[in-house]
Amino acid sequence: MSDLSPQSMFLGLEPAIVWKHFATLCAIPRASKDEARLCNHLQSWAIARGLTATVDAAGNLRVRKAASAGRERLPGVILQAHLDMVCQNNAETPHDFSRDPIRPLRRDGWLVAEGTTLGADNGIGVALMLAVLEDRSLQHGPIEALFTVDEEAGMGILIELAELFFIDIRMQLFGNGCLIVEIELPELCIVVSRGAYFVIRQRQQMVDGIGSVFGWTPQHRGAENDGFLGS
Repeated sequence: MSDLSPQSMFLGLEPAIVWKHFATLCAIPRASKDEARLCNHLQSWAIARGLTATVDAAGNLRVRKAASAGRERLPGVILQAHLDMVCQNNAETPHDFSRDPIRPLRRDGWLVAEGTTLGADNGIGVALMLAVLEDRSLQHGPIEALFTVDEEAGMGILIELAELFFIDIRMQLFGNGCLIVEIELPELCIVVSRGAYFVIRQRQQMVDGIGSVFGWTPQHRGAENDGFLGS
């Protein structure tokens, strides 16, 4: 075990603002379905900086950053990353992912973890988004940051996102976990990194048509004509 503090492992890494946030993610346990502590921390962090921050019924955090002066009419951008991480440890490394922090190490020019997964998936995405939200020097249009939950264990976030985040807005979405490829209300299509979940109200052919483009076949259709593709 290293004698150096976990925080010291980030000294000298650039951009420092990004690694500062990643250090916070290492310190707060964030297993799938156990992201509430981190979500609450980030919500308080955002509100303290004058940002609008809300949490939906599924536990997803939505943070809004207003456009820079004179850029209010620019198209908005959604940044998205999931809060949870893959939780695995070596047999010889006791680690309770519900309680113990991740212990990062610098090894041969790489940042790794001591006997466990590091959580860079998707912690580095979360850290980058927090840096964007914090940096007041950036010039930008409206920004929405979606910090989603349960990506590693079930993708249960998508129905909540469809109902709460995308009903009244057209934005570009960049992130790990979900990407909007079509909005034509009342139909909504969301493609995700490991498959695609479609909230379909009228057109089942959208499911089959998009599936054929990506080489997927429908694996599940719910009672309301929703479809889940890929896995």
